[in-house]
Amino acid sequence: MANQYPSVSNENRQLAKHRGDKTYTSGTPCKLCGSYEKYVSSMGCVPCNIARNRPKLDVLIAARKAPAYNPEKRRRNLLRHGYNISVPQYEALLAEQHGCCAICGTDACATGRHFAVDHDHTTGRIRGLLCVNCNQGIGKFKEQTDIMKRAIEYLTRERL
Repeated sequence: MANQYPSVSNENRQLAKHRGDKTYTSGTPCKLCGSYEKYVSSMGCVPCNIARNRPKLDVLIAARKAPAYNPEKRRRNLLRHGYNISVPQYEALLAEQHGCCAICGTDACATGRHFAVDHDHTTGRIRGLLCVNCNQGIGKFKEQTDIMKRAIEYLTRERL
């Protein structure tokens, strides 16, 4: 069957193309689904194209879903990429410290997590493993020993 409204359909397509639209209303219905909505670029039927590509889309969506959270894998990657050490190296360092924080000597982190890898932010050299409180304490003092010495002097001076 020939297009009954060739100029209307073509004008709609040209207007849509000029406006930057992706679809336009055609003058003739689709032979398969009866829809008048067509793509500007290919002049293909929108609903038929969506239905035809739906299985492919479902596969793409399934592939994009994030993998299940794996805390051990995350820890292994953090140690490797953040500090350039492996889990066995971390465990050996912890054994050297007798399973305790290098500063305060606690054997368990207050948060229940693993000890933090303390490192020099300039050189990247690992200094030891610290509990969360000691690690954050050093961070609050900006790793500046002169400020830490003044804090020690402040804490040890006689009070009024």
